[in-house]
Amino acid sequence: MNSGLTVAIATVVAIALGVHFYAKLLSTLRWRHRILWETLGKPTLLMVSLDRTFRLQSFIFSRKALQTGDKEISSTVVIIRVFTFAFVVAVVVAGIALGWKIVG
Repeated sequence: MNSGLTVAIATVVAIALGVHFYAKLLSTLRWRHRILWETLGKPTLLMVSLDRTFRLQSFIFSRKALQTGDKEISSTVVIIRVFTFAFVVAVVVAGIALGWKIVG
């Protein structure tokens, strides 16, 4: 299998996993923590508002996300954080391996 195909497959899998965990988080917020969900701007998977996107990301990477008292939210947020970090590292490593130029 060539490296381009491998990267494409990994990207599709990563996007599918990301969508799954974000959907799980948003559903839990919407049905169990309605006021918090509304405070975050009623985020959905297909957010078109930069403000709502920023609010959700700020929540995910804040301490508040782990202090809701809801183990499902806490565990999903930790998974999203780890997943985000791993995805960024994977993109950088793939870029280096494929000779992508970031600057210049």
